[in-house]
Amino acid sequence: MLVVGDTYVDGDGGELWLARYEPDGALTWSTHHGATPGEDYQDAGRGLAVGAGGEIFVTGFSYAPGTGFDVLIARFDADGALAWSSRHDGPASGLDAGAAIVVDREGAVIVAGTVDTGAEAADDVWIARLRPDGVLTWETRYDHGVGGNDRAGGLALAPDGLGFALAGSVEVGAPGQLLGTDAWLARYDGDGQPRWSTTFAGPQGDFGYDAALAVAFDPEDEALVTAGYVAPAVEASDSWVARYDASGALQWSRTYSEPTSSSNVAYALALGERGDIVAAGFRLRMNEGEDVWVRKYTPDGEPLWTRTHDDAGFYDIARGVAVDEGGRAYVTGFSFAEATGYDVWLGAFAP
Repeated sequence: MLVVGDTYVDGDGGELWLARYEPDGALTWSTHHGATPGEDYQDAGRGLAVGAGGEIFVTGFSYAPGTGFDVLIARFDADGALAWSSRHDGPASGLDAGAAIVVDREGAVIVAGTVDTGAEAADDVWIARLRPDGVLTWETRYDHGVGGNDRAGGLALAPDGLGFALAGSVEVGAPGQLLGTDAWLARYDGDGQPRWSTTFAGPQGDFGYDAALAVAFDPEDEALVTAGYVAPAVEASDSWVARYDASGALQWSRTYSEPTSSSNVAYALALGERGDIVAAGFRLRMNEGEDVWVRKYTPDGEPLWTRTHDDAGFYDIARGVAVDEGGRAYVTGFSFAEATGYDVWLGAFAP
């Protein structure tokens, strides 16, 4: 198992952190990387992908004076040695960050993130393709057209190994009269040309804050499964999982909340060998903090089980999930404890 995130290093500030674990949770190796050694800046990993030769690609963000937070993209060898790293500065040299990354069948990487355009409340989705050696071949941006914040969440490679799907959120309303956000899902060809895009609004319509944070392809029919959250009321959220056919038509949608929790969010999802869906994120219980939350669905969206984990801390949140051939779900995220602060958390759940 490979895990990416960030860690604090004395004298260097926050740095991207990458580690490999055995299936039983034993640590094989870990490494960290700061784009500006010796400076108390912040670098972090937010997504990773593995190439056919075992090479590891990660994306996230990195801070530097003059350009602010930039999209960070890096390649590591299978044993964790850094091969190269690059940064992308958006139009406004503001808060730019990579969210997800995949490796296509030609060994190139596709990266999705968010860039600051410089206008008030006007972030755009940013998508780029880089050769295996890190050279940029193309880049494009998505603007929903109302002058609001449009942000990338999850990314998935299509079964053909070239096209891809992207999940995120778009601000809705009209220029100068922005409302809430809708979940956004889009299908692209391998050259970055859009095929289609669609949005989903939760119970509050355009006044709610809804988002798609993860996406995966069903290899059987190129349908898309996405996960995130929808807002049933002000200052509340329900986890949301939905399936769309290959043309972008909604097939089914499921939300989940617990009577004792004020918020549920699905940050990640994975599909098993039989098409079963595992979503992972957190539930927030009043006065008790967040717990890791994992829920399994059939391909038709029927719930099979729900599991939670409280690691004796106030913040326990899942941010990634993968499913092995036997159906076991491996979940990663972070946990907070008074003695150690924020720690990386790993767990495995039986089928």
